[in-house]
Amino acid sequence: MIDYYIHNFKSDLPETPFAPTWNVFLIEKVWDIIDCDELYSFLLERNKEIMKMKPVVINDMVSDGNTKLGKRNIMSRYSLYNVFKYRNRELCNLQNAIIEQHNVLCDVLKIPLPEYVYLNGWINILRFGEKVKMHIHSVNSKCYLGGNFCVGVNKSETVFVNPVNPINHPETYVSKNEPGKLTLFENRTPHYSSRNYNFKRRMTVAFNLRAHDIDENAIRIKLT
Repeated sequence: MIDYYIHNFKSDLPETPFAPTWNVFLIEKVWDIIDCDELYSFLLERNKEIMKMKPVVINDMVSDGNTKLGKRNIMSRYSLYNVFKYRNRELCNLQNAIIEQHNVLCDVLKIPLPEYVYLNGWINILRFGEKVKMHIHSVNSKCYLGGNFCVGVNKSETVFVNPVNPINHPETYVSKNEPGKLTLFENRTPHYSSRNYNFKRRMTVAFNLRAHDIDENAIRIKLT
């Protein structure tokens, strides 16, 4: 566990029947087994292919995961592919790291491993001046875990927010981005990025881990 950092948003004990409570976790580790320079180059080539796809529009609104990056950004195509289906050694290494980190978190929290998890991921690229607005991955009954892997991140941060109070003096955890850093978080956790002030494109791989097969693009991974 020495290589892992676990952050916990935890409430005080309630003193009234109506006081909210929360106990929210995220886990981080920097993985040096993944060649981020090689992965960056590979995914930039995939970006060219993906950007030829038509942006997803639902009810006259661009579907970009509520990141507010718009139709000219790769996030407007995030639901059309699964980055983990590309044949690439570093993506295989990343997939293995995600599963290992998931299993460590479950062990720490004494949560039994599901028989399978379902992995779906996408590329997030920020050009100069762009940022990811605050958003959440899921709050439905099948909500599980999400994640973020830093590939080429310049000088930037990802900010995670206590999901119970994201408005009035929000409690935040600021994760300083660095190549190889992998963060797994509860999918109900709001998060956003700082603005990219570098002319080199900032790149991360974002993903969802689910315990239910609800996405035809997802990869099924057996755990037990």
